[in-house]
Amino acid sequence: MERFLREQVYKMSKQTKISIIIATYNRCKDLGVCLDSLFSQAAWDECGVEVMVADNNSSDGTKGLVRGYTDRFPDKKIRYLFEGRQGKSFALNSAIKEAEGEIIVFLDDDVILERDWLKNLYQFISSTDFDAACGRIIPKFPPDSVKWLEDNVDLLRGPFVCYDYGPDIKPYDGRQMIPVMGANLIVKRYLFDELGGFNTKLGPGAGTFGDDTEISIRWEKNHKRIYYVGTAIVWHPAVRERMTLKYIANWNMAYGKYTVVKDNGKLDPSVVRVAGIPRYLIRRILEGAARLALSCFNRREFLASWVSLFRDIGAGKAYRRYYLAGNAGNQIKSRDAECHKKN
Repeated sequence: MERFLREQVYKMSKQTKISIIIATYNRCKDLGVCLDSLFSQAAWDECGVEVMVADNNSSDGTKGLVRGYTDRFPDKKIRYLFEGRQGKSFALNSAIKEAEGEIIVFLDDDVILERDWLKNLYQFISSTDFDAACGRIIPKFPPDSVKWLEDNVDLLRGPFVCYDYGPDIKPYDGRQMIPVMGANLIVKRYLFDELGGFNTKLGPGAGTFGDDTEISIRWEKNHKRIYYVGTAIVWHPAVRERMTLKYIANWNMAYGKYTVVKDNGKLDPSVVRVAGIPRYLIRRILEGAARLALSCFNRREFLASWVSLFRDIGAGKAYRRYYLAGNAGNQIKSRDAECHKKN
């Protein structure tokens, strides 16, 4: 009887409980570093893990790299999936459909995991009644970092992928925290069955960001139990080439575009537009430009104004595009109607 029970426990430990999904596109070197840190985790067997690499149409050696890991670790469940539709959200959604675990964990392909990440993650999963959670994400700055940007990383959580609210486990608080990030995200599978997957109009490859932000807000609106897990730590490289005002401006313009695209450019009919752009937004852009000029001697105020201004500019551009596309569609409908009358 004792032997039978031991065998059953062993079989249960081999069942897939957690599916770790890593979407990647032409970042073979970074992916290798990420996988090395993943496969060096302690407490692997009792967690029942499968690793799924969702290749989003890469043209580098991603497939061969994953095959190399399956050869090196025959005792671990490693799966390679190819998604030809460009866009990270397509890759994530395809992997979710194929995943066998009841818990789905998402990692960015360039993160480096703390040695006890998996052990602490499993402890949280086993002891907490939750629907979704985000682990701690700490930017890893290079030696030649731009110090004044590093010192103000709380204003740049998006561009530098920072989700750091301390070492504790606590419920998500939307008043104090930004929406969860996909670089270290833990989700119960039924959430996708109930509320759908990632929005394929958003995210890397779709010309904007916000795929994880949108789904986080969707969960929050549906009163799901979301947590912050400060014990499950990953490090995200803060690339030196991104430490420029130009990159920060472009990132925030893309985020501004997201705020419009997620609602398909819809506006209250009572909102006054000028050339397709809401008048209130034009006013905010002008005020933001003035505030930026006045804050040039205070780096923190300047950076906050820079972020806000370019988010508004990105939103304005997106509204303008929807407006022009709508006008073009109306003109086509008018021509079709005229042709129909003549016939």
